[in-house]
Amino acid sequence: MAEQDALLEQGVEAYKAGDRERASELFMQVIRQDRDNARAWYYLALTQKDPQRRKEALEQVLEIAPDNKQAKEALAKVNAHIAKTQAAATSSAQPEPAAKRKAAAGAGAGGFKLPLEIPGAPERITADAIITPGKALLRDSFDIFRNKAGAMEKSTGLATWWQFWLIALTASVVVAVIAFVSQLFLEIRLTILFDDFGYDPRIGHVILTLIFSIPASMVAVYAGSWLSHWWATRQGGQVPLVNHSIRVAMAWMPGAIANAIVDALMLVIVAQGVIEFFTALITDDESRLGILGIGAGVFFFIFLILTIAVSLYTLKLMINGIRSLYQLETIHLWITTAFMFIGYSIIYNILTDILPGGG
Repeated sequence: MAEQDALLEQGVEAYKAGDRERASELFMQVIRQDRDNARAWYYLALTQKDPQRRKEALEQVLEIAPDNKQAKEALAKVNAHIAKTQAAATSSAQPEPAAKRKAAAGAGAGGFKLPLEIPGAPERITADAIITPGKALLRDSFDIFRNKAGAMEKSTGLATWWQFWLIALTASVVVAVIAFVSQLFLEIRLTILFDDFGYDPRIGHVILTLIFSIPASMVAVYAGSWLSHWWATRQGGQVPLVNHSIRVAMAWMPGAIANAIVDALMLVIVAQGVIEFFTALITDDESRLGILGIGAGVFFFIFLILTIAVSLYTLKLMINGIRSLYQLETIHLWITTAFMFIGYSIIYNILTDILPGGG
């Protein structure tokens, strides 16, 4: 308790000195030790520039201390600000065609309501409610990838399941789009090369893969997070699943995107290599075939090393992210994060084989 009080006072001093980032980090340390510390949640709310995050922190205060007058007043101001911003955005929007307005009215004005309750989610889901925080999470994830000080604490300050699913969705969409572009490029190159042989481009397959790989990846991220949390709790960890999941997902996101870029580059080079190979085969150029064989081996080795390096670096980032959550030996931290990769890979491969576009 004395340690929590000391951290809380240091956070208050940092906040009063204008160092919001440091203050936020200190308040989160207190909350990780005691999630029912209403004072820490209140001051954490004051450090948040994002109105939605400030609102979530104040709601936590009132859940712990329903009669907290300061939190009630602050929450009322935040809600008024959010409502005013939304009203201004609505009034400044361009008028839509009548048919479009009718369709929107049928679906429910201002987005849609989730069929399932997700803690931390807005009442109605709009494109802006997904895209704006998604872009912010993407920027934060690459700050984490660059090992920027305080980046993990900043992006995971308010642990809610809505934030976790936004992380999973953002990463899965970016990875799927990168894979789609590279596979589309390959199909176009193969169509040009084998047009005389009646090659039928699999554009439909590529599109289905794009569509169904996104939910498969999201479910796999959750499965990997759950599995790694299961291992950590077996070693004595007592951190809530949502806090654990957000930390490993934020570290996983930039690694998954980086590996997707490496895979895309490899696919582009493979496509060009196939064209060069068949050109040399048709012209019976044996020396060129030999060079291409050596080049293929070298490129494969380089991309293999890159993939392994990115994966190991991502594991290290995950370890850094959860180290402050658990008092575990380093070997158990490595195993915990490895379980994330194992769970993700197994579930993703199973789902992509089952779903349309897989196999």
